Amino acid sequence: MSHCPTNCPTISGMIINFDISFGTIVVLTRTQCHIYCVNAGLDNPISIDLKEDSVYNIVLGPSNLAVIGWNGLRVYSYQGKYLSSPNYQFTSSSKICSHSITIGDNVLAIVDDSDAKVVRLFSCENGEPLEKRIGKITHEINVKQIYLSQMTSANEQYLLMIDAKENLFIRPVIAKYYGQEEECKSFKLGTHIKTAAWDEKGSMVCCLEESRAIFYYFPTAPFVDVDLLKETRETIDLGETIKCAKVESMCHNRCVVALQNESIIHVPISEGHSLLNELASVGAWQKCIRLCQFRNNPTMWAVLALEGIRQDELAAAESGLLAIKAVEKLEHLRSIRKMPKGEVRSRRLSIRTRSFVEFISLLILSSLSTRTA
Repeated sequence: MSHCPTNCPTISGMIINFDISFGTIVVLTRTQCHIYCVNAGLDNPISIDLKEDSVYNIVLGPSNLAVIGWNGLRVYSYQGKYLSSPNYQFTSSSKICSHSITIGDNVLAIVDDSDAKVVRLFSCENGEPLEKRIGKITHEINVKQIYLSQMTSANEQYLLMIDAKENLFIRPVIAKYYGQEEECKSFKLGTHIKTAAWDEKGSMVCCLEESRAIFYYFPTAPFVDVDLLKETRETIDLGETIKCAKVESMCHNRCVVALQNESIIHVPISEGHSLLNELASVGAWQKCIRLCQFRNNPTMWAVLALEGIRQDELAAAESGLLAIKAVEKLEHLRSIRKMPKGEVRSRRLSIRTRSFVEFISLLILSSLSTRTA
């Protein structure tokens, strides 16, 4: 962010950096890191004493923050508790860009400054590398920016990557498809992408492409049904002023974009998507359907279809597919609904996202399982 809040208490020492996200203001000086909870007021910040004066940047996550310095980085909770120092030493003599580091609830990701094609993963809790458990993330060309999904579960975590050709990719960091552990693969979401951000309270994504803002209301669609990805995308033309802009944050029904002249603009998000995500996350499917009927927004119906397929709530998925007139998928789904819930039905649901070899093997397994039953 480029403007410090005027109602912040006086801070001793030179301010090196600050950021505002997740309802929290974090101010970094050479010797201290001050954490202000917006909802609790700004009078009593939590202060962390930094042992070294070599810090120069901070990166905020949903519940943790990373303090970056010349000698490495350290992870703290917003309560001021020290969590870990990831076992990673920067090799570059220049400052590490904040977009090369991203932090979630449990995972910290870093673009390797000795090989920008590699993204290193670490546990926020103990700082241990996660390559042995999750695997190393390697891209075809250099990675310039990374963003971890902010709303996560024990089985799901996704990473956005913008590479040197300005292509936007998404891939799972931790993922289970319908109960089956799978090899993590990357999917290209867009091209000519300058910057991106995840929704702080949901799973939506906003990115900037030349003079347009692009919203992906279900960016993980490639891992459910890639054909429906375009149905969940919305584009807004913002003009020439955003050519050198960046997405600062995205929360609920608005997206904050910082322009090159240090001013900001608020880009509205189609109403209803945040509420739809909240209702789907708690399984309130009838309310989801009524909300989509009230808004009658095609992108919301597509999101409902994908959420229904992902969570094996096929009645909701059928309502969404019917509304967007996806006839072939609707017929396929209705045939699946006649099957008993379980592994066979889940496997058939995931057929469209697999390779041809996997498709054949799944059909054979499904046929054998059905005959056994």
